[in-house]
Amino acid sequence: MKDLLRRALRRGWLMLNRSPADRRDELLAWWDARRGYPRLHNQFRKRLGYDLNLDAPKTMNEKVQWRKIHDRRPLYRTLADKYAVRGYVAKRLGKDRADALFPRLLGVTMRPTEAWLRQFGTPVVFKANHGTGWNVFLRSGDTPDYPAILRQLRGWLRQRYGWRKQEWAYWGITPRIIAEELLLTPDGRVADDIKLWMFKGKCRHLQLDHDRFGSHSEIFMTPDWQPIPMRMRVKGELTEAPRPAQLDQMIAIAEELSRGLDFIRVDFLYTTDRFALNELTVYRGSGLTPFHPRRYDRQLGAMWTLPRRAGQNKANAPAEGRAGKGAGQQ
Repeated sequence: MKDLLRRALRRGWLMLNRSPADRRDELLAWWDARRGYPRLHNQFRKRLGYDLNLDAPKTMNEKVQWRKIHDRRPLYRTLADKYAVRGYVAKRLGKDRADALFPRLLGVTMRPTEAWLRQFGTPVVFKANHGTGWNVFLRSGDTPDYPAILRQLRGWLRQRYGWRKQEWAYWGITPRIIAEELLLTPDGRVADDIKLWMFKGKCRHLQLDHDRFGSHSEIFMTPDWQPIPMRMRVKGELTEAPRPAQLDQMIAIAEELSRGLDFIRVDFLYTTDRFALNELTVYRGSGLTPFHPRRYDRQLGAMWTLPRRAGQNKANAPAEGRAGKGAGQQ
């Protein structure tokens, strides 16, 4: 009884703490689902220049959209939660390996205060666990404006990520702020990203993002480290990149973490002497990122075999998002 009361009180507090804009976005998402997702179809067409086919998806972007609407396994909510995913990794790899793999967790709270922020000093990164891109990086030597940071974090806590693009996995995550160790390169930059695209537990494609918060450039590679002449939304393009010394370890870990999943992107941070698991990405680019040349959208989509539908959409969808068939379904 106490647990039920505690959960009810927490849910009530979360509902009261939401912003008017967030409530509006939830209503729009629900209404879009009721009408067969015309808003999502329009977003897709505007971003990518072709019509979304949810009946017979072929491209990578179409299959991400299909997953949003038709594949709502509860596991995805755990993977999308930047705090809860630590538990998933611990179950797969064991607690000691998981603790060593992630950046060190310094703290977690649902109600941050200025005193809570100050205790960590610098360097540190503050993250909202229930969205993507909601990060505040503080490097060594920075002079933090803690009142402004606190306003930013509290603003994120009042939002629910994912309504605008039908990203179901984020909807039910309990919002928290986590404080983590900030990985930096020897010259003081935030560590680079290497993102492993895992299809049926095998790495088929790698994405390197260099200097994300500076001149940001990217390169795509095959698992045997051959460049792929492809770009996405980043303007800068690397023509070559040294193979990370720890790449074989990263691939082996990604294979363990992606076992049993038709597709997941396993994202690592890395420097010259260290790597760490950053996150597991369920909805790559929200299925709204163009590929250049466009043929790679279809080529990567061909690597992804979607699971069969088994009525799971209605069974697992919350009331807010349950409704409607994909466009063209009769």
